[in-house]
Amino acid sequence: METTALKKYRPSSFLERILYGIYAWRDVYEASDGYAKAAMIVNLPLPGVGTAMLGRLEKGMLAFLAYFFVWFLAIYVGIEKAMGTEIDTFSLVVLYVVLAAAVGFMVVSGFNTSIRKGQERLKDGKWHPESVFQKGAKSIAHGFRKYVSDYRNAYRATGEKNRVLLILSFFVMGIGELFFRQVVKGLVYLFIQVGVIFYLVLRGAADIGTLFALNVLDSPNSAFVYGIIAIALIVFLLFAYLSHLKAILGLVKEENEGKEVTLRGELSSYINDKFPVLALIIPVLGAVTFTILPIIFMVLTAFTNYSYKTVPGYENYNPNRGFPLRWTGFEAFERLFADNSSLVDMVNVFGWTIIWAIFATFTCYFGGLLLALLLNKKAVKGKVIYRSIFVVAMALPQFVSLLVVRSMFDRYGIVNNILVETGLIASDARIMFWEDGNWAKFLIILINMWVGIPYYMLLMSGLLLNIPKDLYEAADIEGASGWQKFTSITFPQIFFMTTPVLITSFVNNINNFNVIWFLTGGGRVATISGTAGNTDILITWLYKLTFQSGGQPDYNLAAVVGIIMFVISATCSLVIFQRSKAYNAEEEYR
Repeated sequence: METTALKKYRPSSFLERILYGIYAWRDVYEASDGYAKAAMIVNLPLPGVGTAMLGRLEKGMLAFLAYFFVWFLAIYVGIEKAMGTEIDTFSLVVLYVVLAAAVGFMVVSGFNTSIRKGQERLKDGKWHPESVFQKGAKSIAHGFRKYVSDYRNAYRATGEKNRVLLILSFFVMGIGELFFRQVVKGLVYLFIQVGVIFYLVLRGAADIGTLFALNVLDSPNSAFVYGIIAIALIVFLLFAYLSHLKAILGLVKEENEGKEVTLRGELSSYINDKFPVLALIIPVLGAVTFTILPIIFMVLTAFTNYSYKTVPGYENYNPNRGFPLRWTGFEAFERLFADNSSLVDMVNVFGWTIIWAIFATFTCYFGGLLLALLLNKKAVKGKVIYRSIFVVAMALPQFVSLLVVRSMFDRYGIVNNILVETGLIASDARIMFWEDGNWAKFLIILINMWVGIPYYMLLMSGLLLNIPKDLYEAADIEGASGWQKFTSITFPQIFFMTTPVLITSFVNNINNFNVIWFLTGGGRVATISGTAGNTDILITWLYKLTFQSGGQPDYNLAAVVGIIMFVISATCSLVIFQRSKAYNAEEEYR
């Protein structure tokens, strides 16, 4: 069903988009029942609550938690500022602008969700839940019912020997596969079951108990790592067990259908049909070992007292002082937002991180696009030479360029020497580029352009060649200007193709350790009681907390910062990509 508003308004400007949304919301509201009306109204002041009521459970819960956190942070920072806490005014303004934008985004998102979900229900009178939990539960229930039905049918249709195998397979993994001459698969399943059970009996169960109790003085890393490994092995055993049951049922069904199961057929299937699965085993194990397990370790650390830093009022882990490693709940989060010095550092670092990520991403993006457009002009001669120069600049190790530029802007570097020799400044008034926070931030963004623009220039040059020429020919026939062709053809095509790269670049810049560290090392510490420098971003501040804390690394606070970084990066990536044309309008650009 298409509402009156959808027929009447086709948005082409920002004002028309607003009117389109208002009329669409009104039409959906008038056509909805009482429950949907209540959800739509609740979603206006409390984004997320109405979204959950309208069927999108996870999105609604996350949106409401984020909305609550944003308001809590804004009010808390305002109270701390009113009480005289030293928070840089510029960083405070940036933080409030970001928080206001976040609130506005969530309100608009809830508004649009109300319209979309309401329209879905008006089509057939049913809700269309998009809850991952609901989908997962439905999928599990459907799979369980299908397995029970297939098992019952196979059990009834097979002989006595296969019935015994079907029953034994619930207790011993691999026995059925071995009977059907699936030797490799049977031995693997049997080894997994025996190996995991032996490990759990010998030490795995004790490691899990230690992880949950967590009251140890020695080897805190072992208490974490071995406990996590034991739980991971149990999960792995469960997946292998389910796969084994499915495989046995398939073998019995094949025999009932008269198909021959042989060792040669098994090996052939592994070489041909199942080769991609085998090839993925090593990458998956690597991702689990070196990515997923460290993330779990970091998240768990945030909820413990695992920190050697002495903090008044907190008994952090210290075997010399008799403080054991223990669970502390949200104590580390409380330290970050309740302690004045940590709060000041957090506000300043977060504000500069967002500014840095935005400027570093878009200056390189549009700078590379501009260079690519210039080099694409027919009037430019020697394009190969120009492109080669930029390739050399990109091929040079980044840390070399950064360290050279850093020395150029030192107190006695070439830039200050030139300024002194030309009489622009006195010899005793040399500019401390890297000591002054504003100068340092400006230079960081400027130097990053030199490092990042060549990459985007090469990328854009290739993409410009892929834009159909007939689009420009049609525009010339219509009398379009160069600017009109750029805004209607070139940039939309380029932006569509580079949206995933742009998102990746933004996230990478949030975590861009090299540029900040090699140029300023995080800069001078902004406050006396703090640890963050005036040019630190979240990743460099995290590094300082763990490796440069004067012999007192603050691991649990660093883990909290790491969680915040992960949430920001993941949220920005998923939300922006799902709302981009690269995700929603792929067919339009084919």
